[in-house]
Amino acid sequence: MKLGKHWDILLLLLLIFVSTAMRCHDLGSPGLKDLDEAFHAIVAQNLTHDPLTPTLYRQPWLDADFRDWQANHIWLHKPPLALWLMAGSYQIFGDTPLAARIPSLALSAVAVALTFFIGRMLLIPVAAIIGAAILAFLPQLVRLVHGQQFSDHVDIALLATSLAGVFCIVRALDSTHPIRWLALAGVMQGLSLLSKSFPGFIVVGVLGVTFLVVARARWSWRAIGAFFLAALLTVGPWLLWCVLRFPDQTQYVLSHQLLHLKSDVESWGAPWDRLLFDYLPLTLGLFWPLACVASIWSIVAAVRERDGRLLVISLWWWGALLPHLLATSKTPTGTLVGWPALVLLVGWMFARASQGHRLAIGAVVLSMISVSLWPMSMPSRGLGYPPDYQFGDIARANIDVLHQILLCTLGLLLGAIAGLRIRRPRAIDSQPPHLRSRFRVALGILMFIVLGDPLYKTIDLAWRTTDFRKPALAFPELRRAASDLPHNAAILTTNRSRSQHIIAMFWLRRSVYDIPPHQWPETITRLRQTGADPYLLVPSPSPDITPQPDHSHIRAQGQIIAHADGFLLLRPTERQDEQPEASNHKSTNRQEQNHSLPPE
Repeated sequence: MKLGKHWDILLLLLLIFVSTAMRCHDLGSPGLKDLDEAFHAIVAQNLTHDPLTPTLYRQPWLDADFRDWQANHIWLHKPPLALWLMAGSYQIFGDTPLAARIPSLALSAVAVALTFFIGRMLLIPVAAIIGAAILAFLPQLVRLVHGQQFSDHVDIALLATSLAGVFCIVRALDSTHPIRWLALAGVMQGLSLLSKSFPGFIVVGVLGVTFLVVARARWSWRAIGAFFLAALLTVGPWLLWCVLRFPDQTQYVLSHQLLHLKSDVESWGAPWDRLLFDYLPLTLGLFWPLACVASIWSIVAAVRERDGRLLVISLWWWGALLPHLLATSKTPTGTLVGWPALVLLVGWMFARASQGHRLAIGAVVLSMISVSLWPMSMPSRGLGYPPDYQFGDIARANIDVLHQILLCTLGLLLGAIAGLRIRRPRAIDSQPPHLRSRFRVALGILMFIVLGDPLYKTIDLAWRTTDFRKPALAFPELRRAASDLPHNAAILTTNRSRSQHIIAMFWLRRSVYDIPPHQWPETITRLRQTGADPYLLVPSPSPDITPQPDHSHIRAQGQIIAHADGFLLLRPTERQDEQPEASNHKSTNRQEQNHSLPPE
């Protein structure tokens, strides 16, 4: 089965159009995810005022521990590239949740295209288009673009920049001027590090693997030096700026990121089977069993056939998987930089089957039929270690995943012993023309049938993911009402939901603090001592009826400034300013009490 010279590009354009249109569904939902989208949105908003100073609280009226990434002033918890892109989008479209997600929407389309072109250069167009199609409709990718998954827009920037780096490396294989492409790959390496720090090193990993296993990758040391010099010139200025301008924060962030390898950071510590039998099955869905077999068999096939290009893709995936598998802390998207390689390996399995390779036919047909007729029950989304964990507990709880992997392996073995006449692509060419064409048509129809149902179910799940449990908390009406507040306004609230104060800070464009009501009087006093003008944000007793001045419980809290979005914005009364007797004792503000809150 071979696509025409231009039909693969037309299919790619159609794929990008359809998948991007799907991800546009409900993209402008006003609700920001508490972790992490709300934090990324507010830091990007502050970058529009000072692009070189990333801050969570642009005006820190209250003291905070710089190690607490959920309450500090200088915010280096994530590198700045994705946040700069969001800030640029704010400048064009306004600082809204939709504008925050537009860069991820565009970069996700770029990632699909780059996956295709890498697959076409290293494999064949059929494998490339199937791999790109699976990536384009992954529900997890939709969740990242919509800000509903941990690390959201930062991960999308990492995916696109790392793919661009790999593309440049692969392009250098067939170029008469590889130094130019490797220098550009170095720029992409730097941008990957500016997206999400250490995971961005996947680019240099792919460079090393390509140099070692592909015969044509005998680049000069000058070309290799151009890669590293370009990477250093890209990431170096920002790193130097941070070291000079924010030395304490930079040292802490860099050392803290390495703790993921050996420590349980923010309860992300998880066993090996959480990754293999929970996170990855939920990411790849029905294609995960076939992907498991493809990731192993591809190494065997590449070594046996001396196919260095296939080996690059396989080792690219293993280079993303093994560090995360061995690390103590594991996140659902920790292997994201290897997802394109994994879906290309799935596409490679389909391509080999369409060419008549009997092992691939057995594995693909049995795997796809089994997941269609007896779909595995997907794991319920979990985190960390289950209670009283014993080795393999998560694997046993998700035994259906193991059954499907074993069925796919069985198909591989059955293909090896089935006695099919057609073993290799050249065997097809040795047949009479009429038999050759019929055989190819039959294989093409078979591959289309077995691919169709799992891909349809993946697309359906991705569509349903676009409006799945979106957060409802937003303050668009209060934003208009609060636009007249003084620039030194500081707002106190008490969270009814996680990160409510961060979401309110994004919408109201003023510093908002989560403070228990009994601490409001002393906090108001401290705010005024630092030059702030305090206000209160409290839930409305009735979202549809404006409170009247004679409501005693409202009058006791302050003068009503605005009422919208189910909340009241109040100016504190004199009673709120009075210090209770208990406040004569030495007090400690909220940030000092909670300075030990572990950063992400």
